Amino acid sequence: EPQEWLARRGVILAASALHTPRILGRSGIRLPHLGRHLQMHLGMGVLAEFAQPVQEIFGPPQGLEAFPPDLRGAKLATQLLPEELMFSRVPLFGEELREALKKTAFHSGWTASLHSASEGHVNLRSGRVTFTPSAEDLSNAASAVTSLGQLHFALGARTFYPQSADRPLALRPGSSPSP
Repeated sequence: EPQEWLARRGVILAASALHTPRILGRSGIRLPHLGRHLQMHLGMGVLAEFAQPVQEIFGPPQGLEAFPPDLRGAKLATQLLPEELMFSRVPLFGEELREALKKTAFHSGWTASLHSASEGHVNLRSGRVTFTPSAEDLSNAASAVTSLGQLHFALGARTFYPQSADRPLALRPGSSPSP
């Protein structure tokens, strides 16, 4: 049965950055910036294969995060994922993927995330989101992925999967994570 509520001072609406503007717009609120100035975090996932098993973190969900000062606000973090999600990031198919899945314990998943300098918008009628990372955003993302590659190779990775359109599908020690 529907209920009616009356607010004395105001209403706080929290339906996410994507849905709040649409709800406000459908409610008749017309503000010049409604649906504009959408800010996002760019996230890049990588995977690395090591010669020895990677020691898992035991206990409650936890991980490791680093905020290197030279990466302009990027966060590098371990990512604890089920293997079917972790391996969705690698360009392996068929027998090669089957063999890699047998060695799940030898793989480590990480992410690099950073706040984007770009702004997008939400179309109040269709809900379509428009967002285009700037050249600065893409450069910062590339620096973060490069740092993850360097970190993994310093830790002994045999193969690094950068998951970036402007890089090789897989890198080996001695190859450059840079495009």
